[in-house]
Amino acid sequence: FMREIINVQVGQCGNQIGEHFWDEIGRDHGIGNDGMYYGALDHPSSGISVFYDEVSKKYVPRAVLVDTDPRVIDSIRSGKHNRLFNPDNYIKRNTGAQNIWAPARMSIDDILEETMDLIRRRAEASDSLHGFQMLHSLSGGTGSGLGCSLISLIKEEYPASMLATFTVFPSPNYLHSVLDPYNVAIAMNHMVHEIDMCVCFDNEALFNSVNPMESHFGFDGPNSKIARIMSGLSSSMRFPSSMTIDYRKMATNLVPFVRKHFFMALEVSSNESQTWQDVASQMFDSQKMSMSCKLDEGVCIGICSIFQGIPIKEAIDIVRTAQHRSGHRFVKSWDHFLQSTIKAPTRSQMASAINSTAIMQPLRRIQASAKSLWGRRLYTHCFEDFELQEHMDWDFMDDVLTMYDQSHHNWDDTSDEDERSDED
Repeated sequence: FMREIINVQVGQCGNQIGEHFWDEIGRDHGIGNDGMYYGALDHPSSGISVFYDEVSKKYVPRAVLVDTDPRVIDSIRSGKHNRLFNPDNYIKRNTGAQNIWAPARMSIDDILEETMDLIRRRAEASDSLHGFQMLHSLSGGTGSGLGCSLISLIKEEYPASMLATFTVFPSPNYLHSVLDPYNVAIAMNHMVHEIDMCVCFDNEALFNSVNPMESHFGFDGPNSKIARIMSGLSSSMRFPSSMTIDYRKMATNLVPFVRKHFFMALEVSSNESQTWQDVASQMFDSQKMSMSCKLDEGVCIGICSIFQGIPIKEAIDIVRTAQHRSGHRFVKSWDHFLQSTIKAPTRSQMASAINSTAIMQPLRRIQASAKSLWGRRLYTHCFEDFELQEHMDWDFMDDVLTMYDQSHHNWDDTSDEDERSDED
């Protein structure tokens, strides 16, 4: 059966990523910017129903586009996608969130209700709802505040459905505003407890991984990179594959314990002429990661990789060879590899999601920045009317970092036992 996913784009960042995402998905399936099919076959593959509804021979994205600032929504409506989306899919306000979590979280009951009504209609029209994916940033006010409100309401109404987020975190060299650490620290409470998996990105890592020519076009390069990763990770749901890896299977295999669901990701485009061994070796390259970290200083909990145009047995052998050559550490007693191969016209030669304790490095940097600001009570006046102290609770972030710490040290313990047994 076909799995159906509702795509929720929140805030400026989420909607700009969404534009690139629908470009990628449309290119994969032969769908033009007007929603019509222009592929070489008589009709698109059945997997198109994962993200599209067919309405009168037109394919309409199963999407919800919401923002508290009208500019990005208006640019989409007047741009190249002006005939792609259902006009009812747009929800906007003129208030803005001033890059602050609190106004977007606590002062927008009307936009929340309108957005949830639209989500309910999309869910009720689905024959086999697999879940939701949210595109947003934790830097701005709308992506963090409104995004977290929607996360809570979606999980409350659809507890059995998957809720995956593709989330952009701030990085020290690409801060959107001085309030970014506050926004992230508060939003993480929802990210830890209410979602099933989070694929994490930061702009520093994205700019470092894109072609230097792409970096001259602002955020188009990084946003396109995120879109290709999303396309690659969802490709086995949309095209014939050796194993169908949906978001539930991905989370089940990569998340050994609750709350350890923060993944990094990477993608190798098919236009890069490389051998499969070279492609697989990049799976362990810190420069290719979607978050700024040193991968070799962490412990790998699990990897999900989807390859294009290679037999599954060869893919498994290549990944295991790359693992041994990389020298990276892996959690013991855990089947940490999940692989699939597809035959599809996607632009990704390989897409991978990686759960590693190295994710602690950027999360600790964010937590330290927020604690530093909070310790000196800097910029707290921006939150005066919203009882910031109630939400500025560090325990939840400490908990998830502690859990990743435990996995990190458990590897060392089991490694020491293995060495002792070898000596015996």
